[in-house]
Amino acid sequence: LVKRASVTAVLRRKLDKSLSSPFAGALALFDGIFHILLVLAFRVGPAEALFSASKYDDSFRPHQYLVANVVLIACIVYFTTRTIYLNEAMYSLSRRLFWSDLFSSRNFLDVVPLVMVLFCCVSIDVLLRQRACGEIKDNTVPSCHRIAVVLTTPFLWFRILNYIKIRNKHLATVILCFK
Repeated sequence: LVKRASVTAVLRRKLDKSLSSPFAGALALFDGIFHILLVLAFRVGPAEALFSASKYDDSFRPHQYLVANVVLIACIVYFTTRTIYLNEAMYSLSRRLFWSDLFSSRNFLDVVPLVMVLFCCVSIDVLLRQRACGEIKDNTVPSCHRIAVVLTTPFLWFRILNYIKIRNKHLATVILCFK
């Protein structure tokens, strides 16, 4: 229903005018910056700490890890707040539209990477704390942590591709090939 309504010329011009407003442009800029920060902070923080999880590894930089985790949590809070408000606006617009969009791939790509990043942050932080306190003696990294990091990275890139698809409709055909 919404897709059919957005095809009309009058509505398309109105949407194009509102999407090209300075507020929408600034919001799109902040979204892009936070997406880039999310991926970079994940690669510099939990993903890199996973490789230097050994108690005797000298390449681990705790200050870099701490800053990356703070940036990750800030990005998670930003995107979670945006997702909640977007779903609240959908619900107030139309309950049927909200329920049909709740389990869509767009909403899936909004929520799952954030949950996975949060899981990686917490689980790797717990692992590093246990190693620092001497609770874990071996130097091997559990496979669940490795799998979580490996699965989180493509989901973050799919999230960025979803963001680009929303901003540039010409890339929609390329993105649809991945789904």
